[in-house]
Amino acid sequence: MNQILAVLGSMNIENKTVLVTGSTDGVGRLVARRLADRGARVLIHGRDRTRGEQLLNQIRAANRGSAAFLPADFSSLAEVRRLADAVRQECDRLDILINNAGIGSGGAAGQRETSQDGHELRFAVNYLAGFPTHQGSAAPFDARHAGAHRERLFARPTPDRLR
Repeated sequence: MNQILAVLGSMNIENKTVLVTGSTDGVGRLVARRLADRGARVLIHGRDRTRGEQLLNQIRAANRGSAAFLPADFSSLAEVRRLADAVRQECDRLDILINNAGIGSGGAAGQRETSQDGHELRFAVNYLAGFPTHQGSAAPFDARHAGAHRERLFARPTPDRLR
């Protein structure tokens, strides 16, 4: 996390639009708060509406940056696509995309779970969900700020090709 904050600390992110997936808890929440504190417009993502609204209210109360909450459950690729559509509706460009959302193994006794689409749950959330997020946000992504990273991020095959 210190590396993320160090990189962000070296950037001028005032008035930049940043989508942070998985930002209603943990590291994502902290990163979203720090970005807003530095004047960014943060698109908060998470499954939990209560936590998302709490973070949104905290950012607004600090009166530094701005934020919007865009809920989506990454265990459903349809919801991931809906999130990408919501990003396009919410902003005319996306300057930074931080794919932070993910789930752990469920511990030593963790059992195999499947996503709403029938994929192994962790594979769906931690890997497949990133494809539509990148592709769906590609239209408003401001290529002037992305450089070579944009090419690397968007050059991957789509999940539909994996079926």
